[in-house]
Amino acid sequence: MKPHTLLIVDDDDTVAEMLELVLHGAGYEVRRAASGEEALQQILQESTRCPDL
Repeated sequence: MKPHTLLIVDDDDTVAEMLELVLHGAGYEVRRAASGEEALQQILQESTRCPDL
């Protein structure tokens, strides 16, 4: 079964990296974005369905 994918959006690299490590360790696939604009670009490029918010 494919793991759920989470997108972390935070402009603080330290916080985003910490969350990524914890969530990846819990079995999630993790993506990161530094801004809302970057997050929307990733969603539009990589997703075929609307994300759960």
